[in-house]
Amino acid sequence: RVQLRAGRGAVLVQPADTISSAQRWSALPVGDRRIEDTRTTDRGMREDRAALLHLPMSPGTASARAFDRVETVASVGRQDPVKTGSGTLPGPERASNALNMCSAMAVPADRDLNTRARIRDAAIRVFGAQGFDAGVRAVATAAGVSPGLVNHHFGSKQGLRAVCDAHVLDVIVTEKREVLTASGPARMLAALGEIERYAPLVAYLVRSFQAGGHLAASLFEHMVAGVESYLEAAVDEGRVRPSRTPTARARYLAMNSLGSTLLYLQMHTAPDGSVDVAGAIREMTDEIMLPALELYTDGLFTDSSMLDAYTHHATSEEPA
Repeated sequence: RVQLRAGRGAVLVQPADTISSAQRWSALPVGDRRIEDTRTTDRGMREDRAALLHLPMSPGTASARAFDRVETVASVGRQDPVKTGSGTLPGPERASNALNMCSAMAVPADRDLNTRARIRDAAIRVFGAQGFDAGVRAVATAAGVSPGLVNHHFGSKQGLRAVCDAHVLDVIVTEKREVLTASGPARMLAALGEIERYAPLVAYLVRSFQAGGHLAASLFEHMVAGVESYLEAAVDEGRVRPSRTPTARARYLAMNSLGSTLLYLQMHTAPDGSVDVAGAIREMTDEIMLPALELYTDGLFTDSSMLDAYTHHATSEEPA
């Protein structure tokens, strides 16, 4: 077993036989006392203070299994942001407490992330809590890094926001696909049982669409594409009926979901401008889940006469 010192008293212990010859290790001068994986430096995974060592490897490989046994023997002297389960979206006068109100749900513990991912998740929490007027410095403080490192990884605040958009959509689309393509309802019930963990993502989406502009428009179009993709997967699995117009159906569902969420949160805004996002999405889910499932399962009309009439009308008005 090999002990690798990573600064500030942190010791990482790894079985010697799991370190391949392709992974070259170098120790910086004593004044810095950091250990870096030279294979990951160019991939943006360096720590600002490099207190922890991150090994890139595919899940399920022997190296990955071995790395699961790595032990962090001492702390690295970095204080993680406080996390709570409230997921509260505060008004301006409470913005300084935002990170204490937003949970880290749907976001792994900071110590398990590489620097780039930790900054991204901190940005999702900060932007969801404070809006997009929050600067790079606020994100850096929440992530425990320097503002320069944020710009190093993402280029600009706009670049950071683009990465946050992509991550939020990926989490949502992946979860929806897993629920809709599962062989039974157990996955859906499990997701409902932990719905509050999506509060930071919901808060981020709310802030995005409240801000408007071309970034919000682009986010919505990507969301529609995501809805269409997981519905297509569910159709292939025989879990969802096919549509005459898959893209139009996806757009309608995205508008319906986002619109109802924005309305519900607006109606549950406190006089001081704060919204308990986690509590609100729990209450909303409890209110609408049964009628929504009933509508999606049994339908609404007893026959297709209205659909047939509209389809004929729309077709007849199309240019020849």
